[in-house]
Formats: sequence, C-alpha cells, structure tokens
Amino acid sequence: AVRTLAVILLAELTLGAPPHPEAEAPLLELAVDKVPAVRSAAVRGLTSGPVAHSATTQAALAARAWDPCAHIQALAMQGLRVAPETVEVVLSRVMDVDATVRTQLFQGLSDQPAAAVGGPRRSYGCSVAWPIQFRRCALRRQGRWKPGATTSATSSHCW
Repeated sequence: AVRTLAVILLAELTLGAPPHPEAEAPLLELAVDKVPAVRSAAVRGLTSGPVAHSATTQAALAARAWDPCAHIQALAMQGLRVAPETVEVVLSRVMDVDATVRTQLFQGLSDQPAAAVGGPRRSYGCSVAWPIQFRRCALRRQGRWKPGATTSATSSHCW
C-alpha cells in the first residue's frame, strides 16, 4: 500500500513539473512491478506530463501494451505515440478483444491528429502518408501486400 501511494504521488507530481530524468527512472522501474496497482500508477505517470515523449518512456509503454492486466494495457495504449518504432504495437492492438483497450487506443490516436488522419508526409525509407503506411504494415502482417504494389489512401481492399 505504501509503494502504491508513493508511485501515485510521484506520478501526480510529474504532471506539472519540468522534465526530470530523476522522476522518469523510478516510474520506468515501477512500471514493471509485480503489483498491478503499482504498475497502473506508474504507467499513468508515464502517459502524461513531460516524460511522456521520451524514447525510453515510449518503449516502456509499448511493453506495457502486453501487460496481463487489461486496465494497464488501456493506459499504455492511451499514452503511446505513433512513431515508426510503435506502429506494430498500435496495429496489433486495433482489434483487441477488450473494448477498453481499443477505446483508449483510439482516444490516444485522436490526441495525435497528424498521425491518425495523415498529416504531413514523413519519410521513413519511403515517402508515404501515415494511413497508407499503416495499411501496408497491416497487409504485410496478413501476407497480402506485395512489394511494388500501390496502396492508395482510398482503396477499400486494404482493411
């Protein structure tokens, strides 16, 4: 109970504070704790505030997307930012069995309109808008995408 209260206090304090690696390190460590309440509070602290955008935090949230507790999965999905490193995790959770996980995933995506709607073109080995990149990745996972094939933003066969 004491650890849970301590991590809740730390998570709440990081919201209004400037970024401090001293605050991020304990939250990252507690995000893999054996007690679900401690993991939940730590993940909540990692999903918001200044620590939410660091690469180590995003890697920890991607790992928590596979947590045995659905509540923690949902918290992790809400804080996960869409990036080349996290696209596979995001795509794999779109059809999650738990509705809470799917809801928080889409809530998190709605906080990132450039990633969810297409936004500016980015170049990660190819110059494609994000939705097309998602479709290609999904088709690759299903074994239906062939290299060199074109996938338009409006094609209906992708999903």
